[in-house]
Amino acid sequence: MTYPTEFYVAHAEFPTLPGRPWGQITDGPHGFDDALDDVCEQFKTAEDGTPSRENLRVWHIKDKVAEDVTDAFIVHYDARHAHLEVI
Repeated sequence: MTYPTEFYVAHAEFPTLPGRPWGQITDGPHGFDDALDDVCEQFKTAEDGTPSRENLRVWHIKDKVAEDVTDAFIVHYDARHAHLEVI
């Protein structure tokens, strides 16, 4: 099996743990949709807050080049959760 040449990796701060450590929230190399699902799962409770540049980093790896795509993931997270606001 060949390791993928294009994938996303996401790390987040864990504010409820002592020292507020950072850790990987994707459980392996993922495509965009799976990585976004992992980000949404990470920030599903009020304790986790909402994703921002202070508590989330997402990288798109393609052909051994990494690009920070955190802002795009925040926009997609916001769009996915816009309909959940209480009226």
